[in-house]
Amino acid sequence: MNDRHELERLLEGKVIKQADLSNGTVKLVFSDGTRFEREKTFEGMIHATLYSTTGEVIFSTRI
Repeated sequence: MNDRHELERLLEGKVIKQADLSNGTVKLVFSDGTRFEREKTFEGMIHATLYSTTGEVIFSTRI
């Protein structure tokens, strides 16, 4: 299973409570308290990170 599919599996079924969509960045807060951030780098790569309710990284990858 590649990183993208693993990230999809982790995000499946989550309910978005709050969303911040700004220039090249997506920040989502879910109803269970976890957070997801996606940033586009200057090189054009996309970096995605899923955080726990305590702010610890659950999963991080470049997609």
